[in-house]
Amino acid sequence: MIAPNTVIVLVPEAGIRWIGGSKKTTIKKPRTPHRATQPIPTFDRRALHDRVSRLLEYNKLQRESLRAAALAA
Repeated sequence: MIAPNTVIVLVPEAGIRWIGGSKKTTIKKPRTPHRATQPIPTFDRRALHDRVSRLLEYNKLQRESLRAAALAA
């Protein structure tokens, strides 16, 4: 029960911080717009096969040279 001579002081800012926390302004980064879908380019299967086989052969040669260097050391 509140006595008749009691003085209550309300500080609005303090109440807001106590209830919802202090308000912080954060800067949001702008979202990057969605890129337009591009059609899948047609490709030459033979050229792709040649590129893949060359890559695999190159990797095989690298592995063999590294293995030989490791055995020589």
